[in-house]
Amino acid sequence: GFTLYYRMLEEEVAKLKGEASKEETSVDFRLPLRLPASYIPQSNVRVTLFRKLLRAGSLEEVESIAGELRDRFGPIPDSVACMLAMTVLRVAGRKHGIEYVVCTEKKTEVLVNGSDLASRLDAGRWHLSTSGKLAGPGGYGGIIELGRALGAATKVHFSGEDVAHGKRR
Repeated sequence: GFTLYYRMLEEEVAKLKGEASKEETSVDFRLPLRLPASYIPQSNVRVTLFRKLLRAGSLEEVESIAGELRDRFGPIPDSVACMLAMTVLRVAGRKHGIEYVVCTEKKTEVLVNGSDLASRLDAGRWHLSTSGKLAGPGGYGGIIELGRALGAATKVHFSGEDVAHGKRR
């Protein structure tokens, strides 16, 4: 609810300012998303981080947010990695042929055009149909896998991997 409201509000403000709308991949995640209080105890910090993720417009911003999370709060839990992955998909998906992503508890569907994304995903878990749709596991895991596959192409690391320092958390 809050995500949709915030996104619509940002779009209306951009229209009023005469700014062009961004070409972003639509990500429809049909499960609850949260920044756990056990990971980020301060509610005002959680709200600020949520806004940063919604406003992120480049992969550099997503990587910066992921780095800040690792530095301040430690290893990134799956629910937060999922939010980072969704942001990567939204920001960079279109450039990599991803039109939209729909994720439920049981299944994730991705409409891709002219992308090698399928080759970067586990063939035992993801299947490409003749209509150009990829289907794979649902829930946090499905979105994180997609984000990792896209992250490999974009050099964004968000799920407990600190490549720059050669550490695995």
